[in-house]
Amino acid sequence: MNRLVMWIGITIFLGWTAAMIVNYGIYSQDPGPAVITPFFDGILFMALMLGMYFLIYYIYQTRRRLATMILSITGAVVLVFAVLMW
Repeated sequence: MNRLVMWIGITIFLGWTAAMIVNYGIYSQDPGPAVITPFFDGILFMALMLGMYFLIYYIYQTRRRLATMILSITGAVVLVFAVLMW
């Protein structure tokens, strides 16, 4: 099961990176603000999400209640942020 979870996270990261490479023209012409470039920022963002994925999985393996609490709080904060940004 651990290997399956690891491969799911890596596959999502590689799929995201492949999609960004295929759509490179869109990212290279984006006039929006970026830390480095929109393309590189997208890859950094997904790498951050991959790290969070493995961190939450590790916490879930050791302390399930803490992982559930972190996911619940994060979900609530994201929903509030989405409503405020809408």
